[in-house]
Amino acid sequence: MKGVRMGTTLSLSICIAQISIFISQNPAFGQTKLTLADALALSLDSNRTYRVSVLEARSAADEVSWGRAGVLPQVDANASYTKSVNDTRQERVGTAPETRKGAESTSKVAGVTGTWTVFEGFSSLAAYKRLGATAALADERREQARQNLAADVILTYVDVVRQRTVLAALDSAVALSRERVKITQGKYGFGSVSKLEMLQAQLDLNSDLSARLRQAVTLANARRNLNTLLARDDSAAYEVEDSIALGPPPPFEGLRGAALKESPAVRQAKLSQQVASAGYREYVGRLFPQLGLSLGYNYGLTESQAGFIKSNEAYGLNYGVNVKMNLFDGFTLPDDYRNARRAVARAGLQYDEAKAAVDASLAEAHASYGASLEVLALETSNLALARENVGIAMERLRLGTIASLELRAAQENFVSAETRLVSARFESKRAETELLRLAGRLARSSP
Repeated sequence: MKGVRMGTTLSLSICIAQISIFISQNPAFGQTKLTLADALALSLDSNRTYRVSVLEARSAADEVSWGRAGVLPQVDANASYTKSVNDTRQERVGTAPETRKGAESTSKVAGVTGTWTVFEGFSSLAAYKRLGATAALADERREQARQNLAADVILTYVDVVRQRTVLAALDSAVALSRERVKITQGKYGFGSVSKLEMLQAQLDLNSDLSARLRQAVTLANARRNLNTLLARDDSAAYEVEDSIALGPPPPFEGLRGAALKESPAVRQAKLSQQVASAGYREYVGRLFPQLGLSLGYNYGLTESQAGFIKSNEAYGLNYGVNVKMNLFDGFTLPDDYRNARRAVARAGLQYDEAKAAVDASLAEAHASYGASLEVLALETSNLALARENVGIAMERLRLGTIASLELRAAQENFVSAETRLVSARFESKRAETELLRLAGRLARSSP
């Protein structure tokens, strides 16, 4: 029991040394903390790829109108002024020819005309539905881009946490190796250990310092990746949270029902069906005759210095009804009609395929999540055992009951257990994020 208490005391000393090393060797310490929630919110405002999808969704929404679908009438105003100068020669029966040089004539015309296609096989109504479905599809693509971005931010953020934790574990290894060197040097001075053992302790310390330097570079790269994802300067410094919480595995059937309803991939396939169906109805409408109305008011004035009429002025209403039906267009309409039917069939197959793919991916992600939580629980237990083991080994080295190489083995087991634990926690978060993304449960938003 005494050895266990001494090991616990030593573990506390190692933690204090680890914190001191971390503060002294990490310039980012003490800076503003960037939480995961902050990173997610910042990404929506700054990530360029997501902002492009937002603009595309807004453009598609602006195109949804009755006028663009062809339902509303069209009104045009027109005006023209024409002047001509001509040399004329006019010969009438029983009179001498009349010749005039430079005779001027002017024509002034202005009017307003409205046309309205009142029936075209209801293709304009189908066009309006198609525009609405296309806008909804663009917005769903924006939502998928948002959820993909959220997943990327979460995993990149958690990777920074992971790399920082691994660095802290290596700090602990450096602290242990320094203590080991100090002990072996003291014992070598008293002649109780060989020079070989003292040199080996120094070599192991140098190896730990080298591993720590490499891990510091890995951590810096992870921080840089997060800055890039948030469209920030690569060198922007920040602190992250100490750990990321994990939730229990949700029931598979509940996730499956949510995925088949809320998954962006499934929703896009469903909207693509609606776009294809509306496009098909548009082509069906083109098979019917078109009935149109027209109404206008025109004013015209013509003046001439030569001819029978010196001036002519006319104004008034004009209106009419027109019917048009295509009889032959080079066989393009039948081809378009068949292609529209194929598009409907293709969209139906793609919808079924999207549901099957999400269902399979969801089952795989759910199994991976459950297994990763079991591994995480096991590695958590292993780390506690490895920490206690290295504390006891250090105290025994002080007492001279074990060789320093035995301490090294316990130290390597401790670092390995710490690394495996953070990797298991990262994999659990990855599986959880993928599960929620597939189910469409990375909270939906508006552009």
